[in-house]
Amino acid sequence: MLQNFPGMEEKNGELMIGGVSAVSLAEQFGTPLYVVNETVLRKNMRDFASALSSYEGGGRIFYASKALSVKRILKIAAEENIGADVVSEGELRTALAGGMNPENIMYHGNNKSEKELAFALSQGVGYTAVDRPEDVYRLAALSKEYPHKIKLLFRIVPGIEAHTHDYIRTGSFDSKFGMPIEEALPLMQYAKAQGLCVAGLHCHIGSQIFETEPFRDAAKLMMQFLKEAQALVGEDACILNLGGGFGIRYTEEDSPLPPADFIQNAVRVVTEAAKELKMKKPMLFFEPGRAIAGTAGSTLYTVGGVKKTKVGKTYVFIDGGMTDNPRHALYDAQYEAVIANRVSDEATQKVTIAGRLCESGDVISEGILLPPAKEGDILATFSTGAYCFSMASRYNRVPGAAMVLVGEEAPRLIVRRQTAEELLSLDL
Repeated sequence: MLQNFPGMEEKNGELMIGGVSAVSLAEQFGTPLYVVNETVLRKNMRDFASALSSYEGGGRIFYASKALSVKRILKIAAEENIGADVVSEGELRTALAGGMNPENIMYHGNNKSEKELAFALSQGVGYTAVDRPEDVYRLAALSKEYPHKIKLLFRIVPGIEAHTHDYIRTGSFDSKFGMPIEEALPLMQYAKAQGLCVAGLHCHIGSQIFETEPFRDAAKLMMQFLKEAQALVGEDACILNLGGGFGIRYTEEDSPLPPADFIQNAVRVVTEAAKELKMKKPMLFFEPGRAIAGTAGSTLYTVGGVKKTKVGKTYVFIDGGMTDNPRHALYDAQYEAVIANRVSDEATQKVTIAGRLCESGDVISEGILLPPAKEGDILATFSTGAYCFSMASRYNRVPGAAMVLVGEEAPRLIVRRQTAEELLSLDL
């Protein structure tokens, strides 16, 4: 199993993450503990950038930082010369604090406030996705106060069906995100008349997608829309942002494709469409988040005990749960796991990994095989780099877990563990 998760290996019966013993990490930094493998993270970033580098129209990869928004992670993205996609003032401040060039930041969100847009303009943010008319009206008003011309990419709902969970499907016509092309076109004309910079179009069809066909369909349709937009506002609208949503491996049942497959398929469709439509190749943007951070992360827990129910179900209790990983509760997500201190032992027991929170749904993974677990074991779950730390909560007043970086240098904290005093510090 370990060979399916990059940066994981066995040595002397223990799990090694980026060459470091998972047991030693748990002893040094405590549990629950998020572990990010910097080598894997950088490789994922470079794989996406490399896949796009040969495209003649030019382009850029934007790391969708909502997957894992931490200063050090954004610093690595900046060092790898990829941009950042942010969806709040907090994520924007994190990207800036990490050293991201504001011109390489894409500001998203379906309900941007005037305050947030003003801050983005004041910082010289390069791009914003127009999700609804109010974005344009607010930017038009703010442009009188802020001379910086942020580039507008109009988020289009293409109506492409992606085979994924309903909660992470975003390209259908009933999505809360974006607008149909017939609504966007007159809004683009209005934006240009107001002196705003109409730079192109954006779409995003969903997340955790394994097939290339939805991306090809979206790329072809969006090229037709871009042609229509250029007819109205000119060829300065030369950017096509095809979003992200590339799937990763969580369990043995998942069969993700390499980044190059998604990117190069889209590039071929765009190149063919540009020739057919007699238009210049647009600049292409992509926004991978999960596919960059997901497989670079893992989480370590300490086993608190095992419970066998009257009907034969076996629970392995851990010292974390849905406060540090809510994805099973939200999406029925499943994870592979190992006993890190006995990784070579045969997995003979079907168990449910359950957290410490006062909720029946506080589960990390259900019905997976593990060696017989016991109190004090260190349990590791894989592919937790995306949407675990970012979606963590303080339910039951459980302080936030720490995060450590491994792989390139000696293990080092990049997020320290929250204390009980800090948890109470905002209460009046």
